[in-house]
Amino acid sequence: MPIGVAAGYTQKSYNNSAGLEQIIPLLFYTETKKLYRDELLMNQITNHDYVGGLNESGDEVTIPSTPVINNFDYVKGMEMPMTSTVHPAPTTFKVNKAKAWFTFMDHIDIRQSHIKDWLPRYAEAAKVDLKTTIETDFLGSIFTEAHVQNKGLTAGRKSGNISLGTIAAPFAVTATNIITQGVLKMNQVMDEQNAPRDGGRYVVGPAWFTQMLKASLINKANEMGDEKSVIRSGYVGTIDQTHIYMSNLTAKEAGVNKWHIIFGHKAAITHVDNLSKVVMLSPERYFADAIKGLLVYDWKSLQPTLLGEMVVAET
Repeated sequence: MPIGVAAGYTQKSYNNSAGLEQIIPLLFYTETKKLYRDELLMNQITNHDYVGGLNESGDEVTIPSTPVINNFDYVKGMEMPMTSTVHPAPTTFKVNKAKAWFTFMDHIDIRQSHIKDWLPRYAEAAKVDLKTTIETDFLGSIFTEAHVQNKGLTAGRKSGNISLGTIAAPFAVTATNIITQGVLKMNQVMDEQNAPRDGGRYVVGPAWFTQMLKASLINKANEMGDEKSVIRSGYVGTIDQTHIYMSNLTAKEAGVNKWHIIFGHKAAITHVDNLSKVVMLSPERYFADAIKGLLVYDWKSLQPTLLGEMVVAET
């Protein structure tokens, strides 16, 4: 809205109601307004092991399991027995998810618009929105593939007494217990599953969860494993060799304050993009330029013992 004018003075702005003396132009900026979307982290907590061939062809791969070879006691001079070898069933990974997008602009709009590079802009926006849709689906379902020993009220392959919460009885998170009874207990579950401590461990939670971490008593650099205190730096960082990630796409039970925190090692989940294609074209029945994209993909927890779930409630 233009600045007002005194009585008897004619408004000079482009959109004045009188339609007179429109000498102040209406300008359009050549950059589009930024849209701040949710951060994506799927590639940071998954792997692409075993599926190299699927990137070229096929929709299914069978992965043989490492055999278990029994050992025996030995005494000098004894004849070697034929030891039993257990061959676990192979794992099958099928690719059966696909998403697509399509948009176009009429040639007149293209000619008369002040924005000339709309195609790459639309393509980038579509790519980010597509990834957001996929990651929402991923975080909304992957927790169901966690191993039974890595969730619930009796988690722990060896201990069997670690409470990770359930929908009926979620773990009530506070700034006091979020480290000792939260993150460290998740890591204990992974320790009992022999998960490597090689930088691949992670915890993913919503914004309030990571903010509560920052508000906890752990505010010293040596405790966080970072160069600076988490309070001062604003970076969640790592706790007990475990990367802490924030995602606004973390799964939440509808209508209730119950969240599905996932944790584990990136070796647990295998992710594949079988086909990723973007095509620019001129639709036959329109005077227009168009752009469309297709992504064929899937994921699976091939090592469910390295994936866990904690159901939490904010207090």
